Amino acid sequence: MKKSGFKAAAAATLLFSVSLLFLAGCLHDKPAPKIPYNMNFSEEYSPREIQIEADKEVFRILQLPDTQLGDTDEAYIEEKFGFLKKVIEKAAPDLIVLTGDNTEGPNGRKVLNKLIPFLDSFEIPYAAVFGNHDAEAAPRSLMAEDYMAGKNSLFKKGPSNIHGVGNYQVNLKQDDKVKFSFYMIDSNRYRTYTASQKMASEWGGRTYDYIYPDQIAWYAWSVNQTTAANNGVVPSLAFFHIAIPEYRTYKDAADEDILIPQSKEGEAVCNGYVNTGLFNVMKDLGSTKGVFVGHDHINNFVFKYQGIILGYGLKSGKTSYYDEELQGGTVITLHNDFQDIEVEHLYVQN
Repeated sequence: MKKSGFKAAAAATLLFSVSLLFLAGCLHDKPAPKIPYNMNFSEEYSPREIQIEADKEVFRILQLPDTQLGDTDEAYIEEKFGFLKKVIEKAAPDLIVLTGDNTEGPNGRKVLNKLIPFLDSFEIPYAAVFGNHDAEAAPRSLMAEDYMAGKNSLFKKGPSNIHGVGNYQVNLKQDDKVKFSFYMIDSNRYRTYTASQKMASEWGGRTYDYIYPDQIAWYAWSVNQTTAANNGVVPSLAFFHIAIPEYRTYKDAADEDILIPQSKEGEAVCNGYVNTGLFNVMKDLGSTKGVFVGHDHINNFVFKYQGIILGYGLKSGKTSYYDEELQGGTVITLHNDFQDIEVEHLYVQN
């Protein structure tokens, strides 16, 4: 893959090009769109914070992908929440991250207003991003308000001048120093592609959206702000719903780069079929050490590609389509002064 020319810099006033890639089962370099690095987000830049004790040496994140809750029936809620309770208690996390399709269908917002008090009951901070199904009951702007009302919720709508709802940063702070960052990014929903773009995809027509150049500009600006404020690059993870095209390289990964192999047959990586260059920017900035997504319910592989972990979370609940044996959540553990990252799937059965 052709590497872009962007390098980390405190000033965000230059325009750079990032490779635009079309997919036909693999990655191909194409003419590059311009990422608007001259955007400024200072007026709306206020990362969420998690303050941890001075002697804390291990931090555990539980990823809950694709809970896809869509019914308000009492028996349904009891069953689905009972499963999530098992996962959360077994993981004993310091942070819970829901990576989209947390709800679905016409009852999604009603279910969300049951899910939020349920999550609050654990007294654990939680962050969420939207998936392609979350806004089937109400606009994302309204559901964002519901998330922000949660007592232990870290959710923010994010900058108003870029695509998506829920682009925000969470900083892990210890002794007034940012030790680690988490970037929540909205991978959006659907889009209709041009005729030439359709030809480059095995799907064609209207299908999954992508992360837009203005969102990448926000991510780069935020990383640079954090780097400048902490006199060095702060390690981070990124969470969103729909995989980026680089996940397709798993099929060619060397054994030493596979952290968790695909345990069953799995499914195709269902990414948007324009690559807007987020991975290259992550690589060049040197902050993000891992990306975790959901969306493809029966994929569970985790591997390293060009030094960055690309992982699927283990589906959390028997909703929509699923595999009986691929149920639970994914635990990401930071240790050794939060520099080392371990990933494990936590298998839980109803």
